[in-house]
Amino acid sequence: MKYASRALLSSHLFLTLLLAAVLNISCGGGSRSSAAADSQPTIPVKLQPVEAGTVEESSKFVGTLEAQERVALKPEIEGRIVAIAVTSGGRVEEGETIVQLRPDRTQAQLESAIANINAVRSARATAQAELQAAEAERVKTEADLALQQLEFPRTERLVKEGAQSQNELDIAHRNLDFAIAALRAAEDRVEAARSSFNQMDASLQQAEAEATVVNETLQYSWQREQAQPVAGLLVQRSLVGY
Repeated sequence: MKYASRALLSSHLFLTLLLAAVLNISCGGGSRSSAAADSQPTIPVKLQPVEAGTVEESSKFVGTLEAQERVALKPEIEGRIVAIAVTSGGRVEEGETIVQLRPDRTQAQLESAIANINAVRSARATAQAELQAAEAERVKTEADLALQQLEFPRTERLVKEGAQSQNELDIAHRNLDFAIAALRAAEDRVEAARSSFNQMDASLQQAEAEATVVNETLQYSWQREQAQPVAGLLVQRSLVGY
């Protein structure tokens, strides 16, 4: 009985010591963990309120775009390109300036065209005067021929009656032939004068037309702007001569 009590006491003592050791280990481990946590630096955190929003999804694809409407610009005037205001792939609006041109026509060319008009007008006036003179001469020869056509039968009758000599008849016949030839020559001169006048008239019209073109060209600004007729994207920028 004595041995049993001693054994029980030893067992109780062993359990007490074991429990104390476990508590000691637990307390020691907790102290080390707390110390390790205290030694780590604090990271600052900024708070941000949560708000509702819309998420946009997008996708990328590889492909080729073709325009439904194509526009090829053709300037109204001839000239040198001094500036191109757009680049390939850029968007342009209707009426936006695409290119600037400098007309090839100059003020000196306009003055030369005006001088040519004045010279042609003078030549045309001369041709017109010559035509009028030729027509007047033809009228005179027609009157002379009409007179000789009356004179020759009368002289011929008088010669037959013995009132005039044969020489008078020969003179009347010669005058009639001369009047006929003179009228033919006058008609030829009229045709030549009319042809010259028509040529000068056509030359004047051409000179005036050329001067009008030069003048209209100079009516544009020194740098003429070629505008875009429709809105869209500039696909290709190239220069082609017409």
